[in-house]
Amino acid sequence: MGLLIEYFAAPSDTAATRLLDRGPGDDGIQVPDFDPAIVLTPLESALTGVDEDTILDNPRLSDPIAENDGSTIFTVTDELRDALATATPDQLAEAAEALADLEELGGADPDALAAVLDELADLSRTAQAADHHLYCWLSQ
Repeated sequence: MGLLIEYFAAPSDTAATRLLDRGPGDDGIQVPDFDPAIVLTPLESALTGVDEDTILDNPRLSDPIAENDGSTIFTVTDELRDALATATPDQLAEAAEALADLEELGGADPDALAAVLDELADLSRTAQAADHHLYCWLSQ
């Protein structure tokens, strides 16, 4: 069985960690190929124009805040949440093209990636409006 990866919003790290054992369920977006260690930095860079080295210095970038035997909850930067929330369809398509070039995604279809980014943008808009953060639940 492969990795289960879901992105979700929560008001705080404490609230997010309560989902460690069961995951976000219907409140999350399943994104099987969006491993936070691989895609979040280039995605944020593509959407914001900020250099990846600068993004890597953000302590909320893929920070594991809770883990057990098979699951981990990672933080997502508020900068990425905000960039997704305000991105235009053209910006999301350009970011999808950049992600499709990642070796780790194995030549993923940019249109499929753009559809995923559109879902993440919707989640980000909802999170931003509620002053929530984004998180990633990864389970093996």
